[in-house]
Amino acid sequence: MDHILKCHEIIRNNFVRGENCYLYDDLGGRYIDFESGIWCTALGHNHPRITRVIENQVHDIMHLGTRYPNQKVDEAAVEVLDIVGLEGKCVFLSSGSEAVEFGAQIIRRVTKKKW
Repeated sequence: MDHILKCHEIIRNNFVRGENCYLYDDLGGRYIDFESGIWCTALGHNHPRITRVIENQVHDIMHLGTRYPNQKVDEAAVEVLDIVGLEGKCVFLSSGSEAVEFGAQIIRRVTKKKW
């Protein structure tokens, strides 16, 4: 998970499956999912490729937030970075307001200014 920008503490469990309110990692550990609802996005309706991918993925795990990235998320980050022609890390956000807030946080960290 070297291509996910660290926005907060990263939990290094590799979650591979979800069921009801639980997440399961690749070592068989079971955890309550307190991050559900992260990374919602508008994908349109009934596109055959997206539908197929969702149908395949729903049998493993629906989604995880940035606190619990797994190998598929890291692979997606690599693809995004390849598409835009950049090296380094990226962050997945779910809304414009979240992106603006994230940008403000980065500016504060870089400039060391509180406001």
